[in-house]
Amino acid sequence: MTLPSAEWQIEFLKYIQNILQAGSFTSTYKCALLIALSNVAIEKGSDTDAPLTIHYRDLAEQFIQLYWHQARPYKIVDQTEIILAQNTGNTIAIMQRIDELQARYTTLANARRQSDWNSTITSVAQTVKKMPAQYLQNIGGQTYPFLYEWSSKGMEITLKRGVMYGFRQFNGIITQLAEHKWLQLIRQNSQNAELFQDDHDLYTFLFETSRQALGKVKDQLIPLQNNCCFYCGKPIKENDHHVDHFIPWSLYSSDTGHNFVLSDSRCNLQKSDALASLPVLERWLERNELRNHEIIEAITPIGFICDKERSHNVAKWAYSKLFKADSFFWVPPKTLTRIVENPDLTFDAHNAKYPAP
Repeated sequence: MTLPSAEWQIEFLKYIQNILQAGSFTSTYKCALLIALSNVAIEKGSDTDAPLTIHYRDLAEQFIQLYWHQARPYKIVDQTEIILAQNTGNTIAIMQRIDELQARYTTLANARRQSDWNSTITSVAQTVKKMPAQYLQNIGGQTYPFLYEWSSKGMEITLKRGVMYGFRQFNGIITQLAEHKWLQLIRQNSQNAELFQDDHDLYTFLFETSRQALGKVKDQLIPLQNNCCFYCGKPIKENDHHVDHFIPWSLYSSDTGHNFVLSDSRCNLQKSDALASLPVLERWLERNELRNHEIIEAITPIGFICDKERSHNVAKWAYSKLFKADSFFWVPPKTLTRIVENPDLTFDAHNAKYPAP
C-alpha cells in the first residue's frame, strides 16, 4: 500500500484552501460538493493513494442530506419564518427538488423509501454534474484539475491518485473550511442581509441535529437498550438519558441511525469526543448486526437514515485514523488509554453476544 507524500498532502490542503478563498461563488453548491466528496471518500474509499471512481448519484444523495434541513423555514427573532437564500440569483435547483419532496414527505428517511426517490436522485445528480462539479476547480478564471478531470460524458467522476486519501485524512479540516465559507456566503447574500443585523446561531440551524430530533431518538433507544447505558451497562435514572454519537460528531458530522447509542450523563460527559475502546467497538458492531432490523424500524420513521454498512465504513475509517495518530481511546467508565493495536473491524455474526433486552 502506497500513500501520498507529506509534501503532496500539504499541496492538497493548499489547493482546497485556494478553492474556498480564490474561487468564484454564486451559490453554496461548491461548499456542499467539497463536503460530499470528502464524505463519499470515507464511506466508499480506503487509505491508499489509488484513484476512486464516484457515481454522481452518490454525490446527489449527499447533497440532498446537506440541504434537507436548510430547505426548511428559518426562524428569526420576531418568529418570522423564511427560507434562506443560497444563491445570488433565483432559488437553486436542488432546493426546489427538496421542497417538492418535503411537500409530500415529512422526513428524508421516508422520502428515500418512495418510488419517486430514484427520479429525484437522477435529477439532482445531473445538476451536481453540470454545476459545481464542472466549475469547482476554476480558480482566478482558470481551471486547475487537481482533484479530477471533469467530462461531459458519463455519470461518474474519478478522483486522481492521492485525492481519495487526502479527503479521508483531512475530512474534519475540509468540512470546517467548507462550512465556514457556506456560512459566510449566506450571511453576505443580499437577500438574507436584513436577517442578520443581530447575532444568530446560524451554524446550529444549518449543520447540527436539533435537540427535538435527538429527543425522539432517545425515546426509541430506551426500549431498544432496555433503559441501560450502552457504555457502562447500568440502568439509567429518570431524566438522565443522553443520545451519544458513537463515532463522535466532531470526527464525522453526519447522522445515521446505527451511530446513535443511549448513555447516562456520566459516560456521555467522560467519553466526550473520544473514540471508545476496542471491546466497546466490538459490542457496538454486534448490536448493529443483531438489532439491525429493529434499529431501522425504530429510527427511520423519526427521519434519520439507517445504513449499517455506511456506519461501519465510517467507524473503520475513524479507528484506523486513530491508530495512525498513535492516539488514545476511551475505556469506560473514565479512563483514556493509548491505542496499541490496529483495530480489525471484521465481524462474525454467528458469534455475536450482544444481549437483547
